Amino acid sequence: MGILATVQFSLHLVTSSLALRLLRVAITDGEHADPLHPTNVERLYWALVLTQDLVLVTNTVITDGLLVYRGYLVWGRPSKIFLLLPILIMFSTLATGYVTSYDEDRFTGPYHLDPRIVFTLNLFTNFVLMTLTAGRIWWMTRNQCLVFGDEFEATPRKSSPIC
Repeated sequence: MGILATVQFSLHLVTSSLALRLLRVAITDGEHADPLHPTNVERLYWALVLTQDLVLVTNTVITDGLLVYRGYLVWGRPSKIFLLLPILIMFSTLATGYVTSYDEDRFTGPYHLDPRIVFTLNLFTNFVLMTLTAGRIWWMTRNQCLVFGDEFEATPRKSSPIC
């Protein structure tokens, strides 16, 4: 994740620099044109924007995969509802993210899919994983409180902030 975040930040810097060059050429009507031909700079810009979007989607799916793994450890055994729903949403986020990344190209025209769908799916995935993990921790501590009584009362408050 750290490597992907560094790559993503570097791509942001390069695309911002290229966007400023393209803006300068557009404002000055080509008087102060770069040695590189503006169409080549524009193609490079859009290729880097596509790469940046693909890295963002990949990083998002990797972090969701780590949340699924954390939930799997909390649940302690494979559960159909825990494994099926978040993983399906995670893969749908991956597919939708890649499709909207390719769909954002300047040459194909307006969006066919709204790119905010990816962020909505990611938000829903994180909400489902957080709810399942917190629910399992709550249920385990509830059962332990029933067995141990008042002695175990403070522990749920200590473990719930990890969610």
